[in-house]
Amino acid sequence: MKSVRVIGILLAGLLATMVMPAFAGGPQHEVRTVDTSFVRPDLSATCGFTVTERSAGAIEDTIFTDAQGNVSYILEHYQLNDTFSANGHTLTSNANGPARIEFNADGSITLRLMGTGDFTTAPGQGVVHGDAGLIIETIPISGPPTVELHGLHITSESGFCAALAP
Repeated sequence: MKSVRVIGILLAGLLATMVMPAFAGGPQHEVRTVDTSFVRPDLSATCGFTVTERSAGAIEDTIFTDAQGNVSYILEHYQLNDTFSANGHTLTSNANGPARIEFNADGSITLRLMGTGDFTTAPGQGVVHGDAGLIIETIPISGPPTVELHGLHITSESGFCAALAP
């Protein structure tokens, strides 16, 4: 699911942004190169074997602050190419789109991800995994996040897992 993967990458950048010194004035622009690999616990649990994802590309941030110089929200454009690997097999996909990261007054964070994510095609099966549309995830100070999916969500995990199976 796009939110699981992309949100992890966005949050890594988000945490770095939160420790940046506050600045006043107009929005600030930042470009980050992403090249990271990680185990996908959701897909690993579904498939019954370890699935690793490598995500590479760029994330462009425009950071907006309030009158006191505190970060109030970030507009982000991400363009990532992904490779899922297991048992000597690989599948490729991409995630592209804008996102808005809002810092709410209560300390929670709201992520609005738009575009495509993890559109993965398996040989002979077509698209077996991916999202297109809008995902809204609210991360509270405590407790579990809430996720709203609007649009297309393709989950053919059996096809995905079969393509990566030993």
